[in-house]
Amino acid sequence: MTSTRRQFLASVAGATAAGTLATRGSGVSEASRQTTGAWPMHGADPANTGYRPDATGPKSDVGPAWEFETDEPVTAGAAVVDGTVYVGSRDGNLYAIDAAAGTQAWRFDTGSDVRTTPAVADDTLYVGAQDGVIYAVDTTAGNEEWRFGTGDAVMSSPAIVDETVYVGSRDGNVYAIDATDGTERWRFETEFWIESSPAVVDGILYTGSDDGTLYAIDTEEGEKLWQFESGNRIPGSPTVANGTVYIGGQDGFIYSLDAKSGEGGWRFNTDGAITSSPAVANGVVYVGSRSHQVYALDAEEGESLWSVDTGRQVSTSPAVADGVVYVSSESEQVFGYDAEDGNELWSVNTGRPVEAAPAVDDGAVYVGSENGYVYGLEEGFGSTIPTGATAPGSGNDSAPAAQTDDPSLFDDLGYLAVPLGVAGVTTAVGGGYYYLYQSGVLDPVDSASETFGDGEDDTADDKSNEESEPEPEDEAPDDTDDSGDAMPPQQSQLWQLIVDDVTERAAESETTAIQDFVVTKHLDRETLSAPVLVYEIESVREEAAEVQLTEALVTTDGEQPKGDNWHVEGEKLIYEAVLDPDETVTTLVGRPDCPADRADDLLGKPTVSVQDI
Repeated sequence: MTSTRRQFLASVAGATAAGTLATRGSGVSEASRQTTGAWPMHGADPANTGYRPDATGPKSDVGPAWEFETDEPVTAGAAVVDGTVYVGSRDGNLYAIDAAAGTQAWRFDTGSDVRTTPAVADDTLYVGAQDGVIYAVDTTAGNEEWRFGTGDAVMSSPAIVDETVYVGSRDGNVYAIDATDGTERWRFETEFWIESSPAVVDGILYTGSDDGTLYAIDTEEGEKLWQFESGNRIPGSPTVANGTVYIGGQDGFIYSLDAKSGEGGWRFNTDGAITSSPAVANGVVYVGSRSHQVYALDAEEGESLWSVDTGRQVSTSPAVADGVVYVSSESEQVFGYDAEDGNELWSVNTGRPVEAAPAVDDGAVYVGSENGYVYGLEEGFGSTIPTGATAPGSGNDSAPAAQTDDPSLFDDLGYLAVPLGVAGVTTAVGGGYYYLYQSGVLDPVDSASETFGDGEDDTADDKSNEESEPEPEDEAPDDTDDSGDAMPPQQSQLWQLIVDDVTERAAESETTAIQDFVVTKHLDRETLSAPVLVYEIESVREEAAEVQLTEALVTTDGEQPKGDNWHVEGEKLIYEAVLDPDETVTTLVGRPDCPADRADDLLGKPTVSVQDI
């Protein structure tokens, strides 16, 4: 994300940053690309409608017909074409899986997390990764055809129309790339990240930006036709149907806009941030929200037809087929709801949050989970418990995992100072309980070992009394914390998972540039009973310097904030660290001093002081 923060600093100074480009030889046919198949890209089509009128999906007695294991969480949606499921994983691989048997056909190593849905046209697959690269991969054998470099991570899923790949990047640009050879046709620059997946209809590209704007761009020249200001970030993706654009954002509203002019029609408040695309089918808009709800809205009037509570945030796009709305939820479940009235038809528990959007084809739903598995869900398998939905160490491999309860479970806010025994190492990590709650690591230690690596003692039942395994004196530590002290490898891995989880889950972010430092705050106000923030602090100085961030306490009575390298002095919360030139550090702090109704105060600009060393 370094390039993005630099771009923000440059924009403050009145300059602009440009992306980078790298291509390889093509070997791809010059014929026009055709996107065929039941679910060839994000949202099923270039308009992101999330609807296939001719597709069939499961309606009852649903469970996993097969399970495919990757090495890390699967938070990207799948593309399904000609009997093959294409899906990426955070293990850095893109997988081609036989849709009938659940067996691997091939895999392609991107070397970086894949968090976007692939797009398939003819015999080529296009996908972006966290290394900032768009890859074109032959679907027959999984060989690379070309690659295109952007200036930052790619969280936007590509859309393919004719012979052009349209995709956004966290470098702030949306790109039009020649699908045959990977050369750039044009780029359009916005003021901040683009995580939104573009919709392309009738020669117009629509994309949201984290600068709070929805842009309509001419696909021939890459010129802006109109823009709509929402007032908050738009990481979600637009959907176009019947001459109307539907878009949701961090402000919790879904907007209806005229596709040609950008003039507003209606807006509907979901009471939670929207980070996904709406699905539109048969005059109804289906949208998930971080309010835990899925809503069905009249497409013309914006009136609620029904809503259901999934138990946790819905951060991905619904899929609609065969009269059923398929929904993934961070309640660890995948649901099938009747499209007419919202009645639950079935649900499948994966044992971990589900942040991957479902894809539907030929009577099956294909979806990944944070437990690292991809599932083929079909009728007739309702009695099968998915792998990952069991409680390891329970002595009963078929026992369902305990459901994650409401965040009020942690009202005591002990999550900021709880020791966690993982693989024989006792750690006290600021925000550690946050991750425990999210991932279910409150299961016996075997579960934690599976998540964080094998340990010396996987049989201990009482983690709170378990003594730390001393590290050999001649073994170098794998990592250090922000203070420079040695951090055990398990703690380092846990810490990064905590930081990544808060950053992804954050409903709001704010970036400021102060004294040659760029500070980005990520605020998650919803998951626990007190706000949690991750700070990313980047130095753009040419010399090392000591930086101090100072924040005012919101209230001084009650429990004080806790976090790594943070301390309280009087009515101030202070963070101190030494940063080398061009170094970026991350730090997490919980804010039990801040009442929920004052969480907006936490996104203000911190006081920053810098001392040369």
